[in-house]
Amino acid sequence: MKISCIDIGGTYIKSGVLEDGVLTGVEETPTDGGGGARAMLSRVAQLVRQTPGVERVGVSTAGEVDARTGVIRLSDNIPGYTGLNPRQILEGELGLPVAVENDVNAAAAGEFAFGAARDEQDFLMVSYGTGVSGAVYTGGRLYRGRAGSAGEFGGLVTHPEAVDPARQGTGSYERYASTSALVARVTALYPALTTGRDIFAHLNDPTIKKEVDAWIREVACGIISLIHAFDPALVVLGGGIMGEPYILSQLERMAAPMVKPSFRGCRVVPAALGNNAGLMGAGRSETMETLFGLRHKSSGTVRIDGAPVEGPGLDRAVVFQNYALFPWMSALRNVEFGVEQANKELHRGLTKAQVSAAARDYLDRVGMGAAAT
Repeated sequence: MKISCIDIGGTYIKSGVLEDGVLTGVEETPTDGGGGARAMLSRVAQLVRQTPGVERVGVSTAGEVDARTGVIRLSDNIPGYTGLNPRQILEGELGLPVAVENDVNAAAAGEFAFGAARDEQDFLMVSYGTGVSGAVYTGGRLYRGRAGSAGEFGGLVTHPEAVDPARQGTGSYERYASTSALVARVTALYPALTTGRDIFAHLNDPTIKKEVDAWIREVACGIISLIHAFDPALVVLGGGIMGEPYILSQLERMAAPMVKPSFRGCRVVPAALGNNAGLMGAGRSETMETLFGLRHKSSGTVRIDGAPVEGPGLDRAVVFQNYALFPWMSALRNVEFGVEQANKELHRGLTKAQVSAAARDYLDRVGMGAAAT
């Protein structure tokens, strides 16, 4: 399947094509949010049209997103974006199915499918930039929470002494641990150093190093709290600045004495896909899951050979990225379950004893007969 992937940020729109797990043709164009959200979405449609043969569009976007409806609940960076439905607008312009997801959720999906979190069922992604945001994966699935906004880690209160009830966000994690917070600390002393890259290029300056270490401690305190709250196997750190090796080494040094012994198996690693994680996550397999009847469609009709798909069936198969066994069942019961479903759908009339015998036979054929006892 050829998927056009779009990553809408406050500054740039990234685009590329994902096919068979390979991302190609990555380009950046200015977001130009000042022209308004609808004009920006028209440019997105133009980017998609430049690639022939596209079958589906995946959009990763900044802001709070209702992934079920495609509506942007809140966006601070693009005028007129809040309340719009980019999925509906783009589907109308392109005539293609479109999926829209929050950028960090999409980045986490990319890391889960192709990157640092591959094969991990329980992990967190925390992304550092203008603010701090995140995503939670549990049991191999994205956890969205009641309103679909789970993972807004930047709102954690890490400095209660600084909270001003009249000013939203005061005392919050992102006020102290975002890349913007680091830049603000350093530019107060060195006005010419205006980016994280500039700051780390001057890390040999003792004054700058002191400020960087203080900032890393802020980052570490939040991560340690999240590790104790979620008990993940892995924490993936996103954002361009987290590619700096010095940050990871200092995080490990600072965290070691503060993490309780039973939580020390959690690994903290930088994102493997870098700035392409959101693009690759935008092109994940939601449409394929709809095709196979495992995910409810929001609109339209899915058909195979003219027949509508209303649920899973024995006439098609899907290979999951996650294991698909029932962990509370034995090997025999897992195989019996499959035989039982075939027995019902194909009206074979097998007795319970015959179902069990067939399951044991299948286990024997693959050298797992001992698991049937």
